[in-house]
Amino acid sequence: MHRFERVLSQVLHGTLPLGFLLRNAFKDRWVRFHSLPQAKRYPEKPDETETVLERMNALASWLLEDTEPVWLVHCKFAARESPLERKIQTGDRTLSFVTAFEDPDLFGPDECWSVYAGETRWNSGSADDLLGAIAQDEVFGVTWISEKTGAIFAPYDGGADCFPETAERTAELKRTFPNWLSRRADGL
Repeated sequence: MHRFERVLSQVLHGTLPLGFLLRNAFKDRWVRFHSLPQAKRYPEKPDETETVLERMNALASWLLEDTEPVWLVHCKFAARESPLERKIQTGDRTLSFVTAFEDPDLFGPDECWSVYAGETRWNSGSADDLLGAIAQDEVFGVTWISEKTGAIFAPYDGGADCFPETAERTAELKRTFPNWLSRRADGL
């Protein structure tokens, strides 16, 4: 049994670690931040890429406590009959297969998500290449999860879904970075 299975059970309560699913499972802890002003989705110039990286590093560092152990998780979508990779490279980390999620109602009858995870430490700036690839929609389905606190950082192309450990910490996070919050009533 992979050690991350305990996190899936105890921290995520069996929810596949993808932002769009975590938003429903942890509504009271969820907050979305945009990576660029005016909710611009993709950086087109070097200064915009710099803004994305500054924001993503600031949010992740706030959530994950620099240098604390965390799990880097990558969920990959595939046909159920696809050959299974035992290890994948995500950024500069090698992640191991943990489990596959199959839910015909959610994904379709012949599709599944494979979950890969590896232990690491969050260090501001150390994942810039991976965060840049996520910002350009070259990589999808990556999260960082603190087993210690239960905080989750789920960046996507356009921003990040953040899940502090409590509703109180979520309110504190919103107060810390108010200018980066989504302006939509539904928080998206």
